Amino acid sequence: TLAEWIASDGLTHMKIKLNGDDLDWDVHRVLGVNAVAEEVQAKRKVTQWWYSLDFNEKCQNVEYLLEFLRRVKAAIPAGFERVQYIE
Repeated sequence: TLAEWIASDGLTHMKIKLNGDDLDWDVHRVLGVNAVAEEVQAKRKVTQWWYSLDFNEKCQNVEYLLEFLRRVKAAIPAGFERVQYIE
């Protein structure tokens, strides 16, 4: 599982794969990964970790990306701050 992988490998940098053509799914994917990561990292006493986001070259347009970012930031401000870059 993701939780086991974070703990066993001591992950602090995670690439989150996204669809790029299903906004709700993409937002919920980041929220879900972040929820698992927050729980595991708290147990590990890790306070800093990072995400990269990968839309697999399918992101429809800049409006899609901006709306995605707006929703993620509104739902999980700390998770939004963990985004280092977007592919």
